[in-house]
Amino acid sequence: MVDSPDGAQRRRHFRLPYPTSDQPVLEAGDVQHRVIEIAEGGIRVILKPSTQLQLDEEISGVIQFRGEHAENVSGHVLRIDIQHVVVQLDKGISQQRVMQEQAYLRKKYPNFLRNPRT
Repeated sequence: MVDSPDGAQRRRHFRLPYPTSDQPVLEAGDVQHRVIEIAEGGIRVILKPSTQLQLDEEISGVIQFRGEHAENVSGHVLRIDIQHVVVQLDKGISQQRVMQEQAYLRKKYPNFLRNPRT
């Protein structure tokens, strides 16, 4: 599933990107990864250079959002790019949390979600 030519998302779940300065952290074991995008059904994280993951590998941890908000997640590696890993979640982020994060980002960064990304 890809973005359409007009920029609209054609995915099952809305994807919420984060600005670099406000990315949550996925704590998976003793490793922390910055989360650059969330959805109810998946996340995209920046892969630490020392981390070795394989396609379909199971991964679980806790996403620490700002303040005291946290969500337990688990899933498997769906895609590995040079610096990013996409994890399809079996136990995901609640729709309520995604909506709260979107409201927070829109308030703090009013132009961030409006700018088209290439």
